[in-house]
Amino acid sequence: MRNTNNRRRGIHWKFMSTLEDLDCADDLALISSKHSDMQEKTRRLHDVTEYTGLKINVDKTKSMRINGKKNDAIRLNDKEVEEVETFLYLGATMDKTGGTEADIGRRLGLARTAFASLTKVWKSAQYSTKTKLKIFNTNVLSVLLYCSELWRTTEKDDEKLDTFHRKCLRRILKIHWPEKISNQQLYDRTRSIPLSRTIKGR
Repeated sequence: MRNTNNRRRGIHWKFMSTLEDLDCADDLALISSKHSDMQEKTRRLHDVTEYTGLKINVDKTKSMRINGKKNDAIRLNDKEVEEVETFLYLGATMDKTGGTEADIGRRLGLARTAFASLTKVWKSAQYSTKTKLKIFNTNVLSVLLYCSELWRTTEKDDEKLDTFHRKCLRRILKIHWPEKISNQQLYDRTRSIPLSRTIKGR
């Protein structure tokens, strides 16, 4: 990557520095504020990787344009790189709107699937509530809260997350309609706090 970024082509980061790329093993994200600079960085990356014996998979390479004035495609090895509205980077959803709603929605979907796969555990009389809550925290909440430190949540997002959390806790405690307890009683009985507070703490 040092050989690829032979001069500043990224975005202004601090007064005297630019952000050129994000790297984690073979997951690379090139960043630039100009189409011509992005094309040149992509070309140089291709040349450098080829020299070292590596190949870039064009089909797995994506581009995302935010507030761009040019509509020209980025080309790699004489092929156009697919332009997308969102993409996954290190398990997190990157969205061209800059928000986190798409990532939260995806994480909620994964957490619902994880919770549903453990239905037999929640219904079982073999496990104590304490054990069920430990399983919930390690197998469901860990899926939901992956990369949550990066979320910029709104009140609507907080409500979605807290509602999902409370529904899960009520099912674990086997509290079904018409039985009712307040949200505070629910948190007290499970020794938990609203999920939105957990995320803000993170």
